[in-house]
Amino acid sequence: MMKYEGGRTPLKAHRLLCVIVPLMILLITAFTYQNMRRIYLQNLIYTKEADTDQADSIDDLLDYCSGSILMYADTVDAVGDITRYEKNSPFQSLFLVEKDGTLRYGNTVKDIRATDIITRGMQGKNGIMVDYNAIFSEGVSFVFYAPVYENGSLERVVVGVLAQAQFAKALDSKSFGSPSMTYLVSTKGQIISASNGGQEWIGKNLFLDYHREDTFLSTTLDGLNRKQITKEALSTVLYNGGSFGYNYRRDGVSESAYVKTLKHSDYALMRVFPESVTTAMKSSVNRSTITVAIAQIALFAVYLFFVILESRGQNTKLKKENETVHQILEAFYGIYYRFCVVDLMNDTYEYLEMGNLEQLGIPKRGRYTELCQQLSGLVNHNVADGDIWMKYNINELKVQLSPREPVMRREVYMQVDGGKWETVTFSGLNYSENTPQKMIFAIQDVTAEHERIVRLNQTLWEASQDANAANAAKSDFLSHMSHDIRTPLNGILGMTAIAKHYKNEPERVQNCIAKIQSSGEFLLGLVNEILDISKIESGKIVLEKQKVFICDLLEEVYDMIQVSARKKHQQLIRNDQTRHHWVIADFTRLKSILVNILSNAVKYTPENGTIECTVSEKRMDASGNAEFLFECKDNGIGMSEEFLATIFEPFSRADDKTVQSEQGTGLGLCIVKNMARLMGGDVTVSSKLGEGSTFRVYVSLAVCEDEDREESAQDEDGLEAEVKFRGLRCLLVDDNELNCEIAREILEMTEIGVEMAGNGREAVEMYENHPDGYYQIILMDVQMPVMNGYEATKAIRASKKQDSKSIPIIALTANAYAEDIRASIDAGMNEHLAKPIHIEELYRMMRKFIEQ
Repeated sequence: MMKYEGGRTPLKAHRLLCVIVPLMILLITAFTYQNMRRIYLQNLIYTKEADTDQADSIDDLLDYCSGSILMYADTVDAVGDITRYEKNSPFQSLFLVEKDGTLRYGNTVKDIRATDIITRGMQGKNGIMVDYNAIFSEGVSFVFYAPVYENGSLERVVVGVLAQAQFAKALDSKSFGSPSMTYLVSTKGQIISASNGGQEWIGKNLFLDYHREDTFLSTTLDGLNRKQITKEALSTVLYNGGSFGYNYRRDGVSESAYVKTLKHSDYALMRVFPESVTTAMKSSVNRSTITVAIAQIALFAVYLFFVILESRGQNTKLKKENETVHQILEAFYGIYYRFCVVDLMNDTYEYLEMGNLEQLGIPKRGRYTELCQQLSGLVNHNVADGDIWMKYNINELKVQLSPREPVMRREVYMQVDGGKWETVTFSGLNYSENTPQKMIFAIQDVTAEHERIVRLNQTLWEASQDANAANAAKSDFLSHMSHDIRTPLNGILGMTAIAKHYKNEPERVQNCIAKIQSSGEFLLGLVNEILDISKIESGKIVLEKQKVFICDLLEEVYDMIQVSARKKHQQLIRNDQTRHHWVIADFTRLKSILVNILSNAVKYTPENGTIECTVSEKRMDASGNAEFLFECKDNGIGMSEEFLATIFEPFSRADDKTVQSEQGTGLGLCIVKNMARLMGGDVTVSSKLGEGSTFRVYVSLAVCEDEDREESAQDEDGLEAEVKFRGLRCLLVDDNELNCEIAREILEMTEIGVEMAGNGREAVEMYENHPDGYYQIILMDVQMPVMNGYEATKAIRASKKQDSKSIPIIALTANAYAEDIRASIDAGMNEHLAKPIHIEELYRMMRKFIEQ
C-alpha cells in the first residue's frame, strides 16, 4: 500500500512577513479607497437632500412672483397705478409696456419691441424670462410678465423684475457650518444666478466654462451611472429635465454636486458640497486608517514574536497532524484499494495505488487506452455493467462526466483472486468549457456487500413466499368458513323445510326442531370461534377479572361433557388436587378452554373408552399467583407425529376418516393455546397413533382467600316451566322486529306484561311518561339508531324519578366480549346477556332481580 509522506511544515517567520506586510498594505489601501467612496456618496446624498429643500424654496419664490404679476395684470391700468404697487411687491421694479413696445417708468421711455416680452405678452401669454442684456436692470435679472386687458382688449404688458441681488440672497446656504455654493442654471447649462461668492460664473455655461478643466469621478447618484460621466452626458440629462448627483476633481481637490430640476422645468438648482468639509472628513478617515495600520502592525509584531517563540512546539504539533492525515489516508485506502489519475487530454495514466495489478503485468503508468484493453481482459462481460473499460473510452468519459454530474459509478466482476465484485468510481477534474481535462478512478472491493445483497434478496423472496402463503391461508380460511357455515345453515334450512312438510306429525317436527337447535348452537360456536381468532390476531382481546370458585367451574364443565360421554359409554375420571379453591380468572374463557379439550377427548375416544381429567396446583410465586395444571388424558385414536407439528394452527385437522366424520372447524385448539398464553401459561400435547393423547393446560391465576358458600336449595330443573311473573310489566327495547318478536314470545311464556320501544330515545320517553314502579324490569339492546342502549341507560339512571337508580336493566345484545360486558356495567346496567337468548339463563336473571 502507498504510504503518505506529505504534510504541513512550519511557516518561516520571514516568509510569513513577506506575505503579511503586502497583504496589510493592500487591505489598508482598499480600506482607504472604500472610505473615500463612502464619503463621496454620503456627501452626494446630503447634498441631494439640502438641494431638494432649497429647490422647493426657490419654486415657492417663483410661484409667488408669478402669482403677484398676474394679480397686478388684473388690477393695473396706468403707469401711476403700477408705481404704487412697487413698494410692497416682491420685485425690485414694476413696468408697464405698451402694445407698441414702448416701456414707460416715470420719465423713462424705452423701445423694447424686439424682446420676447412684447412678442409673447401681446399674444396674451404670461411667464418668466431671463434678462441677460440688462434691459430692465443692471446685470442678469429675472423678468415676470403678464398681459393687461381693458374692456376685453389687450392693451399692454405688466413686467416685474427680480434683481440678481435678491436671488443671490435666496441661494445662500451652509453645509455643516460651511458656505455651500449654489447656482441657478437653465436647462441649456447657462448659469443665471449664484449665491454670494459665485457671481463670477453668472452668464457663463456650466459645462463649457465652469467644468472646462474638471475631471469627473466614478461616484454618482440618481440619473447617472459610471459610464455616463462626461460633459455631454450631463448636458443631455439636464436638458431633458433630469436630476442627478456627481463628483468631480478641480485643481487637485474633489468636490460633490447635485443638480435638482425645478418645478418650472426650464431651470435647475445646482448645489456644491463645501470642499473644506470634505477635506476635514478625508483627514479624519486618514487619521483613522493610520491608527488602524499602526495597531495592525503592532499586533502583527506581537504575533510574529509568538510565532518565532513557539516554532519548536509547532513543529511537534504539525508532526502529529501529519500522522493524523496519514491515518486518514490509510483508512481511505482501506475503502478504495486502487487509485489512478488519468490525463484525458494526453491519454496517459498513473496509479497512485495499484493493489495486486503489478503481479498481473500491468504497469504503474502509461497510455490509458492500452490500460483499458488490459483491464477489459480481466472483466466478466456478461454480468453487472459488463465491459466498462472499453465502453467508457476517453471520448465517452468527457461526455459522461459533465460539470452537473461529475461522478459516475459502475459495477464489474473481476476474474482475479477467485472472482471479485468491484465498484469503479469515475470523478472528473479540472473542467474547461464543460469538459474534464483530467479524471481519477477509484476501485472498491464490494464482494462482501454484494453477497449480503444476494442474501437480502433471498430473504425478501422468502418473505414474498410467506406473504403468498398468507394470502393462500386467507383464501383457505374463507373456503373453510364457507363450508363450515353452510353446513349448519343447510341443516337449519333443510330441517325447517322438513318440519313444514310434516307439520301434522309432532314427533318428526320435534326431531327437526332438535336438529335445528343443534345446528344453530354449532353455528353460534363457529361464529364465536371466528370472532375469538380475530380478536386474538388483532391483540384486542381483554380478559375479565372475577372471583371464580374452581369447583363450580369444573362442575359446569363436567356436566356439559358428561352427557356426550354417557352416550358413548365412556368413563370420565375426575381428580382435584388443588389447595386453593378461589382464584381471580376469566370464568368464561377458562371454561371454554377446558370444554374444548374435554369435548375433543370425548369425540376422538371410541365407545367404552376412558377419559381422565386431573386438576393440580403446582407452585405459587411471591406475588400471589399460582400455576394450575389441567391435564386431560384419554385412550382414544391418538395422533401422528406429522399432525402434532401443526395441531395448534388454524383449521388444522388430521387427515383421518374418524376425524373427518366428526363435526368441527379446526379452530378450537388454536384458540385454546392463545387463550392459555394470555393467562400466562401454555398448552402442550403428547400422543401416539392408536394409543391416545394427553393435553396439559398450564395457566397462572391469582389466588384469593376461600369464602363460605351457601348452596342453593332450589332445583333448577324445569325452571322454564315453573317461572311465572303474572301481574308484572317489562319494557323490551330493540330496533329489530324479529328479535322483538322472539323475545316477546319468550317473555310472555312467563305471563309477564311486555311493552316495546324501537330505540333508546323512545325507551327513555316511555319510562319518563309512566309513574314510579310501572315497569319492574327493562331489557335493553345496545346497538340501536337515534340513541344506543348505553346512552339510554345513562339517561334513565340520571332521571329524577324515585326508581331510576333501582329499576333492573339487563343488556340483551349480540355484543358478547368481556369488554362489552364491562361497557354495559359502566353504563349503569345490572347484567349482560348475550344473544342468541338462552331462555333458562334469561329467566334466572329476571327472577333474581325481580325478587330483590
